[in-house]
Amino acid sequence: MEFRRYRQLSALFALYFFFSSTVVLLLFVVGNYQSFLESTSFLLLQLLEWIFSIMIISLIYYFVFSFLERGVERRKGQHLVWSFVGLLYAGAFLFLINTIFAWL
Repeated sequence: MEFRRYRQLSALFALYFFFSSTVVLLLFVVGNYQSFLESTSFLLLQLLEWIFSIMIISLIYYFVFSFLERGVERRKGQHLVWSFVGLLYAGAFLFLINTIFAWL
């Protein structure tokens, strides 16, 4: 079975959700500076929670498909390190968002 395409697809999903989270996070920060409505800020936080959850799922799929792939690439270890950093990034922000939800 060809796992390389699945691995690439999950990596592209993770990259897309990383950039999406950056945009939504900037909207949230600018919205706090410009005094958005509380409902809008709450909506942005919920959207961030969904984005980070899906990003974590796609990175887990990336790890699984990387280990199932038979061919060994030269920079596979480097890609796994960067995806692990992305997993820590998403997990930390997801924990922070859930802390904010508990505080509100």
